[in-house]
Amino acid sequence: MLKKAILILIKNAKIYKDWREKIMKMKGERDCYQYVCPKYPECKRACGKGCCIDFEEPPQNLIGKGECTEENGYPFFMKLTSQSDS
Repeated sequence: MLKKAILILIKNAKIYKDWREKIMKMKGERDCYQYVCPKYPECKRACGKGCCIDFEEPPQNLIGKGECTEENGYPFFMKLTSQSDS
């Protein structure tokens, strides 16, 4: 039983690692319009001024709802280093 649990943990760790690597590759290509995010004003990916924007289909280069949250460790978050980074 313990051996099976360990194998499941190892498999899940590999899935997470692969997912994390994919996220890291995409990081430079994504922008954020998630105004409800507590990190929105200080994130380098933050775009817009807080107005509602509507798209028929969201562009692939936008970070979607739930992709960058406290629960998953804000994988896209990039802290601003100065005012000129905005």
